[in-house]
Amino acid sequence: MASIASRLVLGGFYDTVLVRFVGEIGIKSERVRRRLVDRLAACVKNQLDRRQVRGSSLSITHARLFLAIKDQGDVDAVHEILQRIPGIRSFSYCTALPLDLPTIHDRAVALSRLLLREGGSFAVRVTREGEHGFTSQALARDVGSSIFEALKDSHPRVELTTPDVTVYIEVRDSTVVLYHEKHDGFGGMPRDISSPVLGCVGLASRSWEACQRVIKRGSSLHPVLLHRAGAGDLPAPGTESASDLVGALNADRVTIAHVFQMLDMQEENLVRITVVPMTDEIAEWLETELVPADSQAVASVLGIMVPALLHARTHYESAGLDFKAIVSDYTASSVAGGPAGALRWIQAVSIAVEATMPAGVPALPLLFPLMPGGMDDAAQAGITVGDAVPSCSDGTLLELLRQPSTRNELLVFLQRAVDQRRVLKFDMVSRRFLSRG
Repeated sequence: MASIASRLVLGGFYDTVLVRFVGEIGIKSERVRRRLVDRLAACVKNQLDRRQVRGSSLSITHARLFLAIKDQGDVDAVHEILQRIPGIRSFSYCTALPLDLPTIHDRAVALSRLLLREGGSFAVRVTREGEHGFTSQALARDVGSSIFEALKDSHPRVELTTPDVTVYIEVRDSTVVLYHEKHDGFGGMPRDISSPVLGCVGLASRSWEACQRVIKRGSSLHPVLLHRAGAGDLPAPGTESASDLVGALNADRVTIAHVFQMLDMQEENLVRITVVPMTDEIAEWLETELVPADSQAVASVLGIMVPALLHARTHYESAGLDFKAIVSDYTASSVAGGPAGALRWIQAVSIAVEATMPAGVPALPLLFPLMPGGMDDAAQAGITVGDAVPSCSDGTLLELLRQPSTRNELLVFLQRAVDQRRVLKFDMVSRRFLSRG
């Protein structure tokens, strides 16, 4: 960590990290806010365990998390963790003090002595929450005067606009926090288990990013790994050779790295993953129908259809998983017609997928986290129900899916693949797949 805060922590001045939530959490109801904060705290704790940071303790207040650093050798690991957890707006290395004015003055002077160079400029910023016998402006003025007098031999300058050093003092009821800089967090939202979604990965590199984006926005992702396999690679459900699949996946270091990076923002250390084989017969059928088996269009459609079929199975099996949506990696990058063409494509694939759903099973809404935002009035005016899909590989596939006979043929292959699914666990600590059980 390049920041001077690292040297201050290692030097023994700071011993705590002040963690600030994203502002969106603060506007939630008390019940929802508490649930999200608890999730955020659980994620921080599991991340510490995941990276074997044993010398820290976490406490929660109404508006902050405080992470006490007991082993100063863990500073770099803690810094990395806090920069990649959704729901953290910023964090600061700090020291926490009781509300005692002489102590505040002494510690602020000591901090300034460490930070200010000869002729350097400084400012003091104070924020308060609660009832106190002084104002924020008065405390900032008085502490600034103490710093100026104590360091006058080094000729400090007061600069309120762009100071070289800013001393921050936060007073909350009877506790004071002192720090000098803020580090940006990841943003986003902590995971909310009330909004589980299905997301496919494995067929296209962009699928990992699409799923990671919905995690960042707080959705609870249930990953579906579409595993490229020959028709005989996976045993029939109920046999004892699932360990062969686990061994094959653990030997695939690229997939292991993708899975860990995607799920590293979720708090569990054991994550449930459904593995569905994408067999040779599926590719052969697509090639027979003159659709390139490795096209982006195929990856996008299969990434929607397979979770839809899994949703139908869990619906009938009463598995207790009430999914809210399906994540799509569709980007519209190759679609003719601009935004209007993209929405016609979405409309066509939604109709095709809905037609494959068994009676009584509602189709799930689709999320498109990789789609560019914004659409002008002219583009919206160009979208009408029944318009032809764009004339490209995307359109070729969707025209096939509009035909019940070819759609049913593909459905047979996909249902067979879903029947061969395996539910595994991914251990985020050891970074490997495990047989479920």
